[in-house]
Amino acid sequence: MDVERVLSQAAKLLGWDMEEFRSGGRVSPQRSLERDLLLYLVRQMGVLTDQQLGGMFGLGYSAVSRRAGIFKANLQKNRALQGKFDKIKSIIKT
Repeated sequence: MDVERVLSQAAKLLGWDMEEFRSGGRVSPQRSLERDLLLYLVRQMGVLTDQQLGGMFGLGYSAVSRRAGIFKANLQKNRALQGKFDKIKSIIKT
């Protein structure tokens, strides 16, 4: 699976350009959640290491692991977030 295509497509669905995420700068809490959604989505694909994934988002590998864990916890508690994640995941798979 082409990770760049998946990220680009998913970011577009969220109204973002991947370059905005790659800047690695501080983002608003809402954008941080969306960045983490993309990060978690790609991490679940299992095709990149945390270090490679971090390079795509301007984050260190430990930040990738930490952000993915936080997102997973939020995903389990938040039905709206789970719905958004599932919708993006299903669109990307087609």
